[in-house]
Amino acid sequence: MFRRSSVTVSKSLKMNKKYVQNQFEKDDDLFIRNFSIDKTPAFIAGIQGLVDKQAIAQTILAPLAKITGTISCDFIMNALSSVFVQEIDSLEQAIELMMYGNVALFVDGFKTSVVIDVSAFEQRSIEEPKNEVVIRGPHVGFIEDLTVNLSLIRRILHNKHLKVESDYLGQKTKNKIALLYVKGIAYPKLIDNVQMKLNHISVDAVLDSGYVEQLIEPGRWSFFPTVRHTERPSTVAASLLEGRIAILVDGSPTALLVPHLFLDNFMNPEDYNSRPFYSSMMRIVRLIGFFLSTQLPALYISIENFHKEVVPSSLLLSVAGAREGVPFPLPLESILMVFAFELIKETGIRMPQALGPSISLVAGLILGQAAVEAGFVGIPTVIIVALAGLSSFLIPFLKETIVLIRILLIIPASFVGLYGLILTDILILLHIVSLRSFGVPYLAPISPTYLEDWRDTFFRFTTNNVSGADKRLRHNIGKYIK
Repeated sequence: MFRRSSVTVSKSLKMNKKYVQNQFEKDDDLFIRNFSIDKTPAFIAGIQGLVDKQAIAQTILAPLAKITGTISCDFIMNALSSVFVQEIDSLEQAIELMMYGNVALFVDGFKTSVVIDVSAFEQRSIEEPKNEVVIRGPHVGFIEDLTVNLSLIRRILHNKHLKVESDYLGQKTKNKIALLYVKGIAYPKLIDNVQMKLNHISVDAVLDSGYVEQLIEPGRWSFFPTVRHTERPSTVAASLLEGRIAILVDGSPTALLVPHLFLDNFMNPEDYNSRPFYSSMMRIVRLIGFFLSTQLPALYISIENFHKEVVPSSLLLSVAGAREGVPFPLPLESILMVFAFELIKETGIRMPQALGPSISLVAGLILGQAAVEAGFVGIPTVIIVALAGLSSFLIPFLKETIVLIRILLIIPASFVGLYGLILTDILILLHIVSLRSFGVPYLAPISPTYLEDWRDTFFRFTTNNVSGADKRLRHNIGKYIK
């Protein structure tokens, strides 16, 4: 867990105190409390703001004040009323544990230190995730405390086979992470693969789960995400039962789930709380939304510039009349509108919560209407780009990918029309087929084909068919690994 240090605890209390003070030189938040255990000098050291002062008084100082006679390290540990107590012979390890809200106890003549967990710091309350809103289902989201997040998952998944393996990442930050899986469901080869990826991480700082996501992601240079992130404990619990692995980082309200497949982006946790007919329809709507958001602007440019014969003459004349007087060519006009839409969207997100919706409304209506009336853009282009932009909100997990693909497809469509668009789509499809997420084909269960799992991809069958008692009907992602 921690690297071993050659600096061991000394029998001299003065030397131990001097070492601790030197490590925290010019740090005003270090506190040292001197006292005696039946006339034997001792002191405790900790970091203000990370510890509970009342717990120190009740669980450490009060029990030690009652000790009389011959003292030993085991005797002291048994006298302390704290739940988490450990004996450590490394000074550097004791100091590292102090950074996590522990207090180190040093006694004159002892070659070991006793570390007591009395951590306590301010944290926000559990609330509904703002980025993954559901109408029907649990309204509980993760917070920035790893212990609380683990408890939220265990409150849903009451399974003794749920395993939690902890480690520390970041040579400077030493952030605690947790690897979660259900033994007997998670594929052993998948567990080993994820553990190997985590063990090979060597960076100075890990400040959020996003750092870990980028460091372990198999397709780092791909537009498509192969690691999923979520703020919902219910989503993590459901994924663990499918044989996936979850990664939580202390200080981050977002959990990572691996493997992550392409079709997972079109499944919403709320699908399983609604009737299968409506849920199946919404999945088809999301697939159509993905097509419109990525293909529509490029398709519009291709037809308008190169393939006018595929549209009725009346519609063609209407579009040409609406674009009359626009100074920019259609490809440049479309690209400018796409960037304008992204600018307005990003402004609404980054602005203060009270101003964001107002700014977006003003920019979308007033500036858009003024640009059309001034003749800078045509009405058809505004409609196409707006429809493509709104469709992207149906698939929030692919929002970054959709924007990049939308702009990418406009380029070949501007030069060779539908031929360039179709060729680029084929290349993107080949790239998706070649991707793997921790050994699992990214396009499974379509390629390779697993017909028995199609009951929970494009359409959602009844709950008994998806997660019934028959093991053959359970969707375990491990079977895709070859």
